Amino acid sequence: MKTFTNLVFMLLTSSLYAAEAPVTAVKFVPNAERILVGSQSGLEVKSWPGIESVRRLESELLHIHDLAFSPDGDRVAVVGGTPAEEGTLEMFAWPSGKLLFRSSTNDDLIYAVDWSADSHQVATASLDWKVTVHNADSGETNVQIEGHSRPVTAVCFLSDGKTLVSSGIDQSVRVWELPSGNNIRAFNNHTQPVHDVALRPSSDPDVLPMIASVSRDRTARLWQPTIGRMVRFCKVSGSVPLAVDWTSSGDRIVVSCTDGQLRTIDPDTVEILQESPAIDGWAYCVAVHSGNQEAVVGGDRGQLARVVLLPKPEE
Repeated sequence: MKTFTNLVFMLLTSSLYAAEAPVTAVKFVPNAERILVGSQSGLEVKSWPGIESVRRLESELLHIHDLAFSPDGDRVAVVGGTPAEEGTLEMFAWPSGKLLFRSSTNDDLIYAVDWSADSHQVATASLDWKVTVHNADSGETNVQIEGHSRPVTAVCFLSDGKTLVSSGIDQSVRVWELPSGNNIRAFNNHTQPVHDVALRPSSDPDVLPMIASVSRDRTARLWQPTIGRMVRFCKVSGSVPLAVDWTSSGDRIVVSCTDGQLRTIDPDTVEILQESPAIDGWAYCVAVHSGNQEAVVGGDRGQLARVVLLPKPEE
């Protein structure tokens, strides 16, 4: 997810310079051979690693802020809307790009989206302070959760499909039980708005889930949401982290920042392993290739950059 603090500037400048609209969402497609890019200029499929235009998807969203492919790989959820008016979820079939449905359930921009592991639900985070869980087949609302005291910036399902984690401008990371929508706990260790959260990949059911969060307080923090514990944190000096992703092996956190750099962090030692220039300006979004060896960073003035990831040093 991307920081709320620069949202008004982004909206104003993108309306004046549509060809240079900031890239606010990027993901690798299911076979990882291309990327799907979202911005105020629309939705575009680009080649990888060449980053050349392949085709466009017909989205009606005035502002696109996030997108996510379903775990089964046959759909992509795209979110955004119109500031202070409407938040909308669009669902496309993949790879055809056919629009399956459009659902407008919020009174302000939807800022983030995530899928449940079984591909049956999508959760969204909105600037109207709400977290919404949708039926992924119809777009109907399963539950709408109110509990954040400011806009919600990010949302993340745990692998059990019954637990949801969100973050917000209110500086909190919150854990919700589904389908009731009850707030299980709130983490208030961050001292500034939280920009993004991401779940550490794991196929071991005996390992406790771990969430990474990044904040305007210049930290990346690691949490075990099911037991209510902050494990450790890393200070990102000289810049503000805006978005976070994990390598598919879960051995590194990858963070894009306001100085245009990409940083990789060891989640076990919270050591910064790599600092790599990516773009000129704010880097709003990042996605890691499934092969763990490279990432794509998107941000100001429509920039996209490929960054080669250094391997984690051997113990």
